[in-house]
Amino acid sequence: MAEGATAGRHGWVDLAKGVAIIMVVAYHALLFLETADVGVAPLGRARLALELYPMPAFFLLAGVMQRRLVTTRWAQVWQRRVLPLVYLLVVWSLVRFAFFTALPMVRSDGPPRSGRDASRLLLVLVAPDSIYWFLWALAAVTVLTWLLRRHPVASVVGAVLVSGAVTSGLVVTGVFAWDRALAFLAPYVVGVHAGPWVVRAVAAMTWRRVALAGGVVLLVLAALVAVPLTRRVPGAALLGQAAVLAAALGAAHLLGERRWTRPLRDLGRRSLPVYLVHLYPVALLTIAARQVPALHGTPARGMPLVALVTVLSLLASLLVAQVLPTRWRLLQLPASLLRSRPAARPHVPADVPAAPADVQADVPADVQADVPAAPAAVPAVHVDVPADVPVDAPRAPATAGAPVPELQTEDR
Repeated sequence: MAEGATAGRHGWVDLAKGVAIIMVVAYHALLFLETADVGVAPLGRARLALELYPMPAFFLLAGVMQRRLVTTRWAQVWQRRVLPLVYLLVVWSLVRFAFFTALPMVRSDGPPRSGRDASRLLLVLVAPDSIYWFLWALAAVTVLTWLLRRHPVASVVGAVLVSGAVTSGLVVTGVFAWDRALAFLAPYVVGVHAGPWVVRAVAAMTWRRVALAGGVVLLVLAALVAVPLTRRVPGAALLGQAAVLAAALGAAHLLGERRWTRPLRDLGRRSLPVYLVHLYPVALLTIAARQVPALHGTPARGMPLVALVTVLSLLASLLVAQVLPTRWRLLQLPASLLRSRPAARPHVPADVPAAPADVQADVPADVQADVPAAPAAVPAVHVDVPADVPVDAPRAPATAGAPVPELQTEDR
């Protein structure tokens, strides 16, 4: 059937990313609106629910999609995976600076006035403090995982211990992007080294198992919300993330080929441009909301407003990504930076007989960029959405008709 074929083997991946990027945009919309005095209540402990799924999902799926990372040469890892992320980080940090400098009345993400501080651009490759920390963190965990590729078991165990310590607050570097990268190191490393197992586990999910995982999620959330000190227990947040991912990815697998999920799957395939662009419509819509007198002093029940800003921001992000001229290279790494020098021809002694014409060289397939889906990288927006993705220190395309990149791509 047509719809099943469209969803394909990875329909559940796109569906999971689509839901995740919606949650990321909603999270940032809520963070902006709660400071705008328009009747939106602060998240409080409810923030926890938005921290357990989006970013962990993006990092896990980015790792799953990078199956060949451990067998790929560094030159290819840099050119196909790391460089696209670094490029997008630099370009969109400049876009962010230009936007908030031109509109001083607009609240920026990250620390106060960070969007207008030119000196912070000098640190963008070391310690970004904007929502684009995700690009830096994904590049960092990619490099670290590749360096430790010969020790898969130790890598997984070490990553779980490190992420457990960071998410519990026992280990804190004080640099936001570093803490985020370490917090989501575990799902990424598990995705890389245990990707096939993750895919099989998701494929084996039934509604009964999804319900069981959902029950564990409710118990963990109840404990974390009712007794905040439980968050200080190493591994508690990771347990919550694992349960949420099991339930969410299992449900995505079971629903991935349903016709009504197609818009969400399409959104998941475009999660990178949405992640890169959504900050600006959210900021502008927040300013617009401030100009509506009826919203000021409204009782704190502004979820409909958050939903409206989220939907409009998603639509605006998709539209902007669609109409951006390709020549601007805001969503893609320039092809000139991907060109590699031709390999030198090996010397063949004259007395060595030529290979039969019908013998084909076994050349490995080109490795695709593992990011949010395109020549750029980006789980996936994506957006494990998190341990903290706040706007003020984010915790957490082509021409019309041209294909839009996604948050992470599959190795081929």
